Formats: sequence, C-alpha cells, structure tokens
Amino acid sequence: MNRLHQTPRLGLAVTVAVAIAAYVRTLGFDLVWDDLGLLAYVDQVRAEGGWPALLRAEFRLDVPYGYYRPLILAGLAFDHTFAGDSARLFHLHNVLLHAVNSGLVLLVARRWIGTGLGAVITGLLFAVHPVHVESVAFVSGRTDLLAATWILAAVLVWCRPERSWPPLRLTLFGGVFLLALLAKEVALVLPAALLLLDVAGQCAGDAGDSWTRRNLPWLGAAGVALIVYFVLRTLVADVGFGMLGGPLAANQVAPVRDDPVLLPRIWLAYSRLLVWPWPLNAFHTAPGLTILWPLVATALLGAMAAASWSRQHHRLGPAMLLWIVVFVLPVSGLVPIRGAVIAERFLYLPSVGICVLLGYGAARLLPWLSEQLGPDVRMLSVTVTIAMLGLGAGTVHRAEVWRDEVSLFESIVKASPDAAIAHNNLASAYGKAGRIDEALRVLADAVKLKPDYVEAWTNIGFVHLQSGRPREAVTAYRTALGYDPGYQRARHDLVVAYMEAGDRPAALREYEVLQRTNPDLAQRLAELVSPPR
Repeated sequence: MNRLHQTPRLGLAVTVAVAIAAYVRTLGFDLVWDDLGLLAYVDQVRAEGGWPALLRAEFRLDVPYGYYRPLILAGLAFDHTFAGDSARLFHLHNVLLHAVNSGLVLLVARRWIGTGLGAVITGLLFAVHPVHVESVAFVSGRTDLLAATWILAAVLVWCRPERSWPPLRLTLFGGVFLLALLAKEVALVLPAALLLLDVAGQCAGDAGDSWTRRNLPWLGAAGVALIVYFVLRTLVADVGFGMLGGPLAANQVAPVRDDPVLLPRIWLAYSRLLVWPWPLNAFHTAPGLTILWPLVATALLGAMAAASWSRQHHRLGPAMLLWIVVFVLPVSGLVPIRGAVIAERFLYLPSVGICVLLGYGAARLLPWLSEQLGPDVRMLSVTVTIAMLGLGAGTVHRAEVWRDEVSLFESIVKASPDAAIAHNNLASAYGKAGRIDEALRVLADAVKLKPDYVEAWTNIGFVHLQSGRPREAVTAYRTALGYDPGYQRARHDLVVAYMEAGDRPAALREYEVLQRTNPDLAQRLAELVSPPR
C-alpha cells in the first residue's frame, strides 16, 4: 500500500487495472433489456439521415421522454458499425469508460484530500464499488458512465490552486461541461455542485480571493456552454423538455406526485445502497423500499461525514454530503422518470462522495493503527487488501446477473416478485430461449399481479399462437383488447389467430377495425385475409 500512494503513477495505474479486472468477464455478456431496442433506434436514425442525424435525434426507445444525449447515440452507433451484432465491443467500451472514471476519481481525490493514501483508497473503492455494476455491465447504462467522465474532467479543470482563469482554462472548462451536457441531463446540476463545493472550501483557489473572482469566470463559461446546449436541444433537435410537463406516459414514474411519503423512502434507499450495497436489484419497486436498514445506513453516512473532520479538511464531510445530495436530487422522484422507482445506475456519480469519505477516513485511521500495532503493521495492509478483494468479489459476482436476459430477469423476479413487468420480461427471455412452458407460467403470474396488463395478455396470446393453439390465443388477445381496445399489436395478432383457427369472418371483422385505426399495420395482413384464389 505504501508504494501505491508514494508513487502517484503506480497508484493511478493500479486503480485503472483493478477497474478493468473487476469487469473483464462482462466482455462475454449479451446485450439485454433496452440494449437491442436502443440499437435498433440508432440504426433507424442513421438510415434516415446518416451520422449528422444523431445530433438532431432524441434519445428514446418507444415514446418521447425529453432526453437529448447525442454523444451516447454516437458512441453506440460507432460500436455497432465496427462490432455488428457482437456485444463484445459495446461492453469493452463501458469497461474502459469505468476504468477512466476510476482514474479520474483518484485524481479528483488528490485535489480534495491530498496525494497520499486516501486518494488511492478512494480510487480503488470507486473501481470495485458493487453499486456500479448496473452502469458498467448494462450497455444502456453508458449514459451515467460518459456523463461522469466529462463531469469529473470538469471538476479537475475547476479544482486548481491557481487564482486566475486564463482564456485557455475557461475554454477547456466550458467545452468539457458542454460534452457532459450532451451525455446526460444530470450535468445540468454541476454548476450548483461546484458552487456548494466553493462554499465548503474545496479547491476554490486562494481563500483570500473574493467570491466573484473565484466564480464569475467559470460561471460565464458554463453559461455559454448552456446556451449552446439549449440551442442544440431546442432548435437543432427540437427535443425541448417534454418529460417535465403534460401527462405521464404509461411507463413513466413520478413517485412523489402519487405518494409523497415515497420521497424520504427513496432517499433512505439510496443512502443504504451507497453505504451497504447488498442486496442489489435491477428493478426496485415501492413496496420493496424498507425503512430500518436504510435509516441505519443514513446514520452511518452522517457519522462518516462527521468523522472526516480535521483542521486541514474540516469541511470535507459536508462537502461530500452536498455532492451526494445534488446528484441524487434529479432522480429522487421529484421529476418524472422512466421505469423503476429508483435505479442503482443513478448512484454512479453520487458514489464519488462516499468513496472520498471512506478513503479519507481510512487514510486518517491507518497511521494511528500503525502506531498501535507496531511490528504487526503488515497485517493492516493485508486487512485493507482483503477488504478490497471482498468488494471486488462482490462486484464480479453481481455482474454475472447481467450475463443474459434469462439470468437478469430471473434475478429481478426473485428480488421484486411484485413487479409484473419483470415477469413479462422474463417470459420474453424464456420464449427466445425456447422455454415455452416456463414463459406461460411467468406470464400467468404477471396478469395475476396486474390483471389489466395488456402487453402480458398479448404475449400469452403470442405464445399460444406460436405453439399451435390459436383458440387459446384468441381468448388472450380478446382479453387484452377488453382492457385496451386501442392496443394495435393485440388487434393485429388477433386477426392472425382467427385465421389460424379457421374463423375467417371474425378475422375480417377485426381486420376492418384495424384498417380504420392503423392502415399501415393492417396492410401487412392484406395478403393473409385475401380470399383464396
């Protein structure tokens, strides 16, 4: 351990190597969940307008959400161009981004707490923290990885001892901030985070400088970057911020709007995941947000911040808590988001705060323990190494869940048995694997949990139809349409099921409805329903 912090380049190299080693097995994993849909969308955008179209495209899957992330789309398009249908390059891209970020965290920690052991421990903790698995092993989690890269780079540019802001430094800061904005909207809160770090005395330059001298230059550069960003977003791409207004889409979640009591439970759950990242779950639900252990974890987080007090770094604890709060705030339920109530990938940036606190605390504790242990100090290094290996082993083990869709959705169903969407997704994975009976079993569980789940009823019909049971398929499709007569996929498949069942008059009735509501979809069935010649 001594050599790592006494030789800065060695510490950086080891941190990067550990980050890669923790996730090297993911190079053999499949594309899962949203990955394939996102890649299909990227291909569609490029087919319509080439590479420049990615700058004008919204980041989306099925419905608009008001996301504008052209850097992510471009990265996925690059991977797809050279990798084809292989997932290896996609995963390698994620792993390398995480390795870079681990190195950046170490460099940021050196600015915040010095170049000693604490910074090395901070970087290593970030490299192997299990809460990062979703961001790294899930290709679609790249949004958090790339945003973190540019946000941490911006912090490094901002966090310098020089008082002045020469033009080159201002241009670099503004450019890096703009890249962060083009990776993910979470970068919008970076100026607030830096202002709070300035108040806390972290890397604000000479303490004798006035507030305006320290902050106005970089705020001006950030303002220019924001203007460019909003021009690209609203005038070039015409994305706007549609997610923030109007009715919620079917799979958007605004927990606080529906149940304000959820807000403290979400914050407590995020605290627990940062302090004690077990068990992990790729799809958290509201009933699964417990109170007791998150309360204990939150108390521990506060204790760590208090324990970080020292004459030299007496504001480090509050500064790191503010860092966590600022970057968790956008995903705490105050703004409608897509999918689960909380997501572990949203903690990728906030976790920098807990890693710094732990790294600094360990750096202060270890010398004292060395004095107490004397000749047995080597055992201390062994203990720290074992702790890091334990975290790394937990990360490697958790990453295996993301190997393929069957293992992923089986894990989610086990962790969130009340999530109907998890059962539906597991059924789709079973269907792709040819495990038809298991697919029907979990689809039955899905509609039991949510009787009006039209997508699950439609999938039940599809499984029956593919298995040569058209009459059972008709029943399932009619059930889906009973809950949502406008669900076009069920109507389309119902026409096919009636034809397979030999009931052509019923098929024609449904076909006529489909012609009125979705002529393009009906056209695909024109040959099927045509009278035999």
